[in-house]
Amino acid sequence: MASKRHQALTRNLQLLLHKERLRLVMGEITLDHRGGPSSTHKCLYQREIGWIPRPAPGGDVRGAGAQTPVPSRLPDGRPALGLLVWALIADTPYHLYPAYGWVMFVAVFLWLVTIALFVLYLFQLHMKLYMVPWPLVLMAFNMGAAVLYVTAFITCSASVEQTSLKGTRQYNQRAAASFFSCLVMIAYGLSAFFSFQAWRGVGSNAATSQMAGGYA
Repeated sequence: MASKRHQALTRNLQLLLHKERLRLVMGEITLDHRGGPSSTHKCLYQREIGWIPRPAPGGDVRGAGAQTPVPSRLPDGRPALGLLVWALIADTPYHLYPAYGWVMFVAVFLWLVTIALFVLYLFQLHMKLYMVPWPLVLMAFNMGAAVLYVTAFITCSASVEQTSLKGTRQYNQRAAASFFSCLVMIAYGLSAFFSFQAWRGVGSNAATSQMAGGYA
């Protein structure tokens, strides 16, 4: 009888441990605050892959179904504006001038990477790569893209009058490319700011979670 009771207790303990492991894998941690009813919070890695809990009207963070993407990762006009930049330059003999070769490289490269990230988030493929610190990756990408587009905008706008006659078709196309590159530069700068806010929020949430775990 004692042996059967011991086996049953061991089996129940193994089931309980397995359940807790599944909870951690699914990204949920149960915390009991001040002896009251437990509340479920999403694990930190869900914040790192680009999803944060949306506060309920009462200010409390609820679990299932209350998730919203970080604003800096929503689709915007960067792919369309970047397409206009390199399409306008590509319609001119840019290969004759090294300056426009650099502008084409920046515009096409960042356009392809932006499209790839958009597809990644559109189909939620980043959820499978939960080990990647996505807020940090997006912040670094947007900052680097903003810096590159600053150089592309300066290069393109400074080369318009030197490489084409005013009033011609090539002049108008290169001037329009300079204008759109300025818009893309601003868009990447704003995205870098929002990405930095999201990354800093992840860091503060990690510190808060560690403190809550220490006092639990």
